[in-house]
Amino acid sequence: MRADVTREEDVSAMVDRAMEEFGQVDILLNNAAAPGVDKYIWEQTLENWNATIAIDLTAAMLCSREVLRRSMIERKTGVIINFSSGASWKGMPRKSHYSVAKAGLRVLTKVIAMEAGPYGVRCNCVVPGVIDTELYRNWVKRMAGEQGISVDEMQAKNLAHLPLKTPSTPEDVAKFALFLASDDARTITGQSMNVDAGDVMVG
Repeated sequence: MRADVTREEDVSAMVDRAMEEFGQVDILLNNAAAPGVDKYIWEQTLENWNATIAIDLTAAMLCSREVLRRSMIERKTGVIINFSSGASWKGMPRKSHYSVAKAGLRVLTKVIAMEAGPYGVRCNCVVPGVIDTELYRNWVKRMAGEQGISVDEMQAKNLAHLPLKTPSTPEDVAKFALFLASDDARTITGQSMNVDAGDVMVG
């Protein structure tokens, strides 16, 4: 169904429908996101900042709150998976709004894991790096144009620092999320884990 996940009433209606059709919510994937408009911090607008925070962070809180209070806590089971970004670890020039929102998701993941863990609910965060999507490819084209280099040169530049020298795919991310949602990951919670060809190595 169509929903604006920054609006409480839309999130409530979305969970209403899930409860009506399925009777319960077992798994929530918080993957709504918007990159916002690239701006240096001295150019940043409150509108751009607030809109990005609302979609990339606040929406995850609203969706998590509703499924927890209306299904998972009472049933003492459930899995919540948040989707962050490699920008949440290192920050990204001209993306203060996006970097901060995605970093916030990693902390929100820990808090949900601590609060909901006693009720049998797990919460983890997938942190994708370079993912071969249309959004990423469009960004590469735009950055290549800004830097006056070819798209292939820009792509090579983006992958040069990755140990595996390849972008991940949406399927790579999906398979990892499926693992985290499964009982195979039953004692994994509160973690932020990368799918990024080795870009960020935590530990």
